[in-house]
Amino acid sequence: MLTAIREKATGWIAWAIVILISIPFALWGINSYFEGATKIVVAVANGIEIEKSDYLQALARQQRKLVQMAGRDRVKEIVDSPLFKRQVAESLIDETLEREFTQGQGYRISDEQLNDFIQKNEVFQVDGRFDSERYERLVGNAGLSMTGFETQQRQELTMDQVRSSLVETAFITPTEVDNFLKLLNQRRTAVYAVLMLDKFLQAHQVSDADIAQEYKENSKQYFEPPMVRVEYVELSVERLAKEIAIDGGEARRHYNDAPRRYSKPGAREASHILLSLNEHADPAAEEAARAQAARLASEARGGADFAELARIHSADPGSAERGGDLGVILKGVMVQPFEQAVFALGEGEISEPVRTQYGYHVIKVTRVSESVITPFEEVRDEIEDALRRRAAEAQFVEMAEPMRNIAFEQPDSLAPLRDELGLDIQTSGWFSADNGEGIAFSIKVRQGAFTDEVLVDGLNTDLIEIDPDTLVVMRKIDYRDRRALPLDAVRDVIENDLRNDRAAQALTQAGDAILTELTEGAAWPKLLEKHRLDEATLPAAFDAATDPLAKAVAGKVFAAPRPGAGAPVFGGGKIDPQTFVIYRLDAVQAGDPSVVTEDAREQVKTALRVRQGELLFDSFRDRLRKAADFEIFEDRL
Repeated sequence: MLTAIREKATGWIAWAIVILISIPFALWGINSYFEGATKIVVAVANGIEIEKSDYLQALARQQRKLVQMAGRDRVKEIVDSPLFKRQVAESLIDETLEREFTQGQGYRISDEQLNDFIQKNEVFQVDGRFDSERYERLVGNAGLSMTGFETQQRQELTMDQVRSSLVETAFITPTEVDNFLKLLNQRRTAVYAVLMLDKFLQAHQVSDADIAQEYKENSKQYFEPPMVRVEYVELSVERLAKEIAIDGGEARRHYNDAPRRYSKPGAREASHILLSLNEHADPAAEEAARAQAARLASEARGGADFAELARIHSADPGSAERGGDLGVILKGVMVQPFEQAVFALGEGEISEPVRTQYGYHVIKVTRVSESVITPFEEVRDEIEDALRRRAAEAQFVEMAEPMRNIAFEQPDSLAPLRDELGLDIQTSGWFSADNGEGIAFSIKVRQGAFTDEVLVDGLNTDLIEIDPDTLVVMRKIDYRDRRALPLDAVRDVIENDLRNDRAAQALTQAGDAILTELTEGAAWPKLLEKHRLDEATLPAAFDAATDPLAKAVAGKVFAAPRPGAGAPVFGGGKIDPQTFVIYRLDAVQAGDPSVVTEDAREQVKTALRVRQGELLFDSFRDRLRKAADFEIFEDRL
């Protein structure tokens, strides 16, 4: 294999390889040689190629989302699965088809709309204001360029236009709202009892003969798969960060260089009265508006209700109905003359007329909030952690390429990686291709360990990227083939499996027998007494069931048919492997739409309309798919 190739790559063989490699360089140049290799197409949709670089970016984004939701350890198996990779490719096909449709139909998002959306996104704000440094950092952390991110957002906003147009065409009738409210507020009268597996476990014993018989009949099931132990070196941002020391001076400089990040700027809460006036108004109109503004300011200072004056006279419809209230005003938000007037006033003070391009304003400051600076000592640990992380990421990038080169050029040992990069050589426990702990929890590590290059040739693995912050190179220490496990090694497993299987069968049989008796006319109280079961009352409303058991029972009860006149409905079944439930449903009462407030009714109507619009949007996407010609090359994912 690789060892044999390396040993034979001398003399005339080596020269032949060099000549063959030289031909494309001579004919087309080295750039063409590499460029041809880097463009890998993973899918095609309506003739539009989706390149692997775009796929890998999308894959990384989805991985980050899963890690944020569930934690790194819990999602490793998911993100490495073929199904997850296929789903990412499918989503890129959808995006490609949607982009083709919106461009063809003339949907557009202007630069102003895009900028407005980004600046109003709370993720990019610090204390309510857009922070460009935070914006650039977060986009970079997501593995995107500014251009790439803005292109992505522009497409999503364009599709929001399509979605909104479909939602706006949806309509809901009053009857549909009534029917939904009847279901939503439905109440059911029911009682239930549960049979637990534990009761049946105690009644089922497993003999040595049973265990021996099971082992004899199914001995091929009781084996240990091939196992391997490896030594490895790991390069990780987390480990590097722990070794980086940040002195107080560096942390202090960072604190001083980013004052906005560690301070809450002063703000004002204010109300205003706007007398609308064009910038090019004639002198007479200008003087009339200024005089009226001065008169209103005088009335307000004299005790007139400012809110009432705003409702009557203000030309700003948004704030007038709130008595002129503008809410919290931060510096840099309002036009300059207005902002200067607001921040020059004390709490409760009323301004002289203020001229802006919109007209004359009378301003009242209702609340003053001074700037608050977080002391350095309170954020010192946070700053030092961030600086350590930043330095570790830079060091990680610097070391990754040398790590790759050394592992490839000196594949017979990990010692060069230790000696040249200072990476500790660590040892794993035994693991199989399907299961492992520690470093072997990663499926990428297990796959890398069970290759011929590692197991047969005894070489280092290639550089393995466990996640964007962790790289590993490893080599085999020891290996053992699949082997049958002796009876003594699996006795406890067999005994436990047999007991659980028999108890589970007995649980199901007992539950089914009780349900049969009930449907044949047996009395509920007598059966409970006979089987020593306790009765519990199910909350009448579905949402009132709070504990997991009651929720599971409610799921069955609220799915059951309505009882007939004077005849309850009996039902039940397993709600998990350890629990069998039986229930008696006595009555169903529909919710009363007439008692629902108009606001609540409107909320339901809006929710139903949005849901119907989303169904229309899903149908639109399905039609795009059905009309499209696409293909995914799964071997390239």
